[in-house]
Amino acid sequence: MTALPRQINLNLNLIWHGLLRKISACRVVFSKLLLICLLLLIFPMLVVNAKTNTPSAGAAVLTTNSAANHVATPVSAPVLNVSDKNLPVLTLTDAVALTLRGNPMLMSAKLKRIADKYMLMLQHYAFQPQPRLIVDYNYERETNAGQKTSGRALDVTPEVDWKSHYGTMVKASYIGAYEYNNPGDQNPFGRATFVPGVALSITQPLLNGFGRAVVDAALNNAKDNEIINKLDFKQSVADAITSVVSIYLNLIQTVQELEAQKSQLQDNLDNLADANLRIKAGKLAPSDRIDFQSSVASSRVAIQNAENAVYTAKIALLNAIGLSEHTQFRLPKDLSGELSNDEHILADDSIFLNVDKSQAYALQHNTPYQTAVITLRLAARTLMVNRNARLPNLDFTVDQTANGEGFFQDRLVNFKKVLPDLGVSGTTTVSLRFTKLFDDVVAESAVVQAKVALQQANIALREQRRLLYANISNEIFTIHNQKAAVDLAQHAVELQQKNLEIANKKYRAGLVTSYNIDLVQQTLLTARTNLISARIRYLTNLATFAREINSTADIWNINIRY
Repeated sequence: MTALPRQINLNLNLIWHGLLRKISACRVVFSKLLLICLLLLIFPMLVVNAKTNTPSAGAAVLTTNSAANHVATPVSAPVLNVSDKNLPVLTLTDAVALTLRGNPMLMSAKLKRIADKYMLMLQHYAFQPQPRLIVDYNYERETNAGQKTSGRALDVTPEVDWKSHYGTMVKASYIGAYEYNNPGDQNPFGRATFVPGVALSITQPLLNGFGRAVVDAALNNAKDNEIINKLDFKQSVADAITSVVSIYLNLIQTVQELEAQKSQLQDNLDNLADANLRIKAGKLAPSDRIDFQSSVASSRVAIQNAENAVYTAKIALLNAIGLSEHTQFRLPKDLSGELSNDEHILADDSIFLNVDKSQAYALQHNTPYQTAVITLRLAARTLMVNRNARLPNLDFTVDQTANGEGFFQDRLVNFKKVLPDLGVSGTTTVSLRFTKLFDDVVAESAVVQAKVALQQANIALREQRRLLYANISNEIFTIHNQKAAVDLAQHAVELQQKNLEIANKKYRAGLVTSYNIDLVQQTLLTARTNLISARIRYLTNLATFAREINSTADIWNINIRY
């Protein structure tokens, strides 16, 4: 009886263990089925994500432009549009023409010229006849012992002064005096005594203040200052044009760099699409996709920075030519052709790249050097005037007066009746006056200071000439080197382009990695940027050199009216 329950228990254990083994086997099968289902669900999602992360080239550029516009563009001032054909084209020649009309610095210089012209007119006016009219009316009333008396006098005196270029002072006056000598007559237009008179005075300095060079010193100084003012105005024109040329070329540089960045983004997107196909085909590890995605992201950031630079350069150009910041325009479609045309203008005349001819031209037109020459002339003239001021005064004077008396019976003047009845008398006086101030320390000090100023002006002139020669030689040498650098940079871009084509073929053949492709692309971008910078530096230095020798107005065919 005891063996049967034990046997039944043993059979139950065997059945239980069998069920557990079957359940474990089912769990393994179920786990495998579940894993397969999850893989089937996840794999299509990975494929969709891969396709989503690899957009087409056109869609990628459009997305990048939208992001860049959002970052770099204010609402009121859109980024420069270089492709809208409805906008006017702004060339460098147009920018220079607009500068002459609306540049703020140039407008201020034009207003200054108006004030400068009057300084010379005032000095010319000093040697012209200067007429004036003097009218005096005097009333006098006196009470003596209860008796009142009154007297009136009216003097109408036209005068004229004139100074000659030799220091001669001539003064002529006509005195028309009406004297009321009737104490009982209270009418100011009653009986009066008409006392006409003529006075003439001539004074000629014989020592101090004698000589045309001394007398015309102030006039000649004004003429020299007028020359300096004209040179300054011409220099202001050159400075404004050179500044606009530099800003315009900087705008072209930023636009070309933006285009280079977009071209680099297009290459990166093409490489990313190719990498995705190779990963799908199993010829490339999925981890290599990260390098290409990183290059695409970097290119998008670079495009945003480049569009910010374009916007900043656009605003700077509009401010320089005096237009509103909301003004819309576009650059020429062929920027390389525009730069070639600008180079033809800036380097049109061969004398500007010849050291000897450029130095000879600069000696005649360079503003700082010409100013130093005139400053030396002014210092010499000041020394001459101060030496003359030490001389004693010796003045020769001749005075001639004539007067007559008559009575008017009527209130209205009848000159035909009165003049023949006038009694005329006159006086002639000749005098010679000598004045000498002993121990005139002020005059001696002025002479010493004038001598020092003359020597300093002479030293400054020699130094200015030396610097001018050195700057011209150095700038011409630099321009020639930069021209050669442009050619070398162009050749480097062509070689790097071929190098990229070879690297892409090696990459497709599995000989190089994506890292090598990225390095070659970065090198090509650097070469393109160097070419753009080399051309801009070359043209900017041409404009700066033209300003140095003051030939900017000539090369742009600008006729300045002073």
